[in-house]
Amino acid sequence: MKAFGGRVIVRPDTISDKTDSGLYIPDTAKRQSQIGTVISVGDGYFQDAKLVQVRLDVGDRVVYGKYAGTDCELEGESLVILNSEEVLAIL
Repeated sequence: MKAFGGRVIVRPDTISDKTDSGLYIPDTAKRQSQIGTVISVGDGYFQDAKLVQVRLDVGDRVVYGKYAGTDCELEGESLVILNSEEVLAIL
């Protein structure tokens, strides 16, 4: 899978089914992780007739907004497609 333009594809981290004290979390109470690993980076985007490069690399762990991007599933794997501007921080 390859990202286009100024987009990145992120594999969200998995959240544990259990709390630290040993209690199991039901599916209805689980939330999606906002931290993930970049698996694909686009070539960049044009702004004012200049190519702007995306400043992320494959393998970077990033934090992104709660409602950012588009969730998708490919071969049973959950992925998020984000604009590079939606990435809040690199860990």
